[in-house]
Amino acid sequence: MSTNLVWFKHTDLRLKDHQALKSAFSNKKSNVLLIVCIDPFFFSTTKFGHVKFDKFKEKFLYESIINLYQNIKKYNGHLNIYFDSPLNVIPTLVEKFNIKAIYHIQDTTSEELSLLENIKLKINVPFKTYWSNTLYHIDHIQFPIPFIFSQFKNKLAKLPILEEFNLNLQKLSRTITDIDDFEKLQNKNNDIHLKLIFKPGEDAAWERLHYYFFDSQLLSTYKITRNSLIGDDYSSKFSPYLAFGNISAKSIYHQINKYENSITKNESTYWLYFELLWRDFFRFSTLQYKNKIFQIQGIANKKLPWKYISDNHTKNLFQHWKNGTTGYPYIDAIMIQLKKTGYISNRARQMTASFLTKDLQIDWRAGADYFESILIDHDVASNYGNWNYSAGVGSDPRENRYFNVYKQCLNFDPTCEFILFWIPELQKYDKNNIIHASKLFTYHPKIINIKPYKNFKN
Repeated sequence: MSTNLVWFKHTDLRLKDHQALKSAFSNKKSNVLLIVCIDPFFFSTTKFGHVKFDKFKEKFLYESIINLYQNIKKYNGHLNIYFDSPLNVIPTLVEKFNIKAIYHIQDTTSEELSLLENIKLKINVPFKTYWSNTLYHIDHIQFPIPFIFSQFKNKLAKLPILEEFNLNLQKLSRTITDIDDFEKLQNKNNDIHLKLIFKPGEDAAWERLHYYFFDSQLLSTYKITRNSLIGDDYSSKFSPYLAFGNISAKSIYHQINKYENSITKNESTYWLYFELLWRDFFRFSTLQYKNKIFQIQGIANKKLPWKYISDNHTKNLFQHWKNGTTGYPYIDAIMIQLKKTGYISNRARQMTASFLTKDLQIDWRAGADYFESILIDHDVASNYGNWNYSAGVGSDPRENRYFNVYKQCLNFDPTCEFILFWIPELQKYDKNNIIHASKLFTYHPKIINIKPYKNFKN
């Protein structure tokens, strides 16, 4: 009997709507070997000095794999877990099990594509590649895509969104075992002593969706609340589940349709679809612009006078930004939240990225690299696409978009509730002084002077 291999990656840790998984079982006479590799490369240090998977991401990865392993076991199947690079694991398995074909989800960025090509050099087995991590299918996208998001959105308006590709999970009993390192994975996970603000895994992703949509009907007010800063329910919080592939964008879309047909259809239900479109835009952009998204001039090929962290003074400013000690309480509260939880809201990301790139004028790639390391919901395309955008080297149609720290604080934290939650020692100060970073005599000195917001009233 022939054997197919399904290669789960850290971006598609799910059973539902996994076309590669479903396709591997299409031949009734084939066994299937399910594998996932916890690559030591995940824990290597980048050129900016950050571990690629900081502890928040590492724990979310482990618990997502634990959930996947347990769900496969429910159907008498087995997930083989390897603590090694796929570059070593896959060629060994191809020879050991006489693998007929390798099934996997397509990647779009350089590190992942380079790994794939290096594996192909070692073996002579066909790779069956499937497109599964966006809302729209690549076969329906006309390249080149527009540079501007709004034009991209308009071109997609009449395109179809495919149904889910769901395996009959009873077929998982046809999987075979090579190794069972589940206990080792559990021990590694237990060694990370921190509490995540999101429960990882496919089960948790669907629990969150059913709660946010159908139990609480919070989707009906998503557009109104999405820019808030405190609480669990001001936004969908689907991003970590999408980042690790615990749920697909398509699955979310079809549940939005179900909600609109059974509960209500309004601007908020559309807006969640709109945000999924942004995610598609950045993902397809990586195919079009390739490594430009990682280069300092960005996809716009724009030269700007950046300060580099190889300079000691600039490196010191960068550390203040990372540690939340800039002297600007709104920025500091955001960065403290990030450091303590591995998560900040989209609005907060825009604010702190603007501060780093427009106020401090520090090489945006250092900020993107830090986000890649620490964000529990890091998605390569979305992270680097948004940093291109914030730095003024991306697809923003507005030249020199700038987020004023005072104005943003006035708009989104006017009572300083968010700031005081993360920096309670500021409670003794007047809220206007906190917003304006003024007369905070026992607080961190400001690392840069930003002119007062013109409409600020003291």
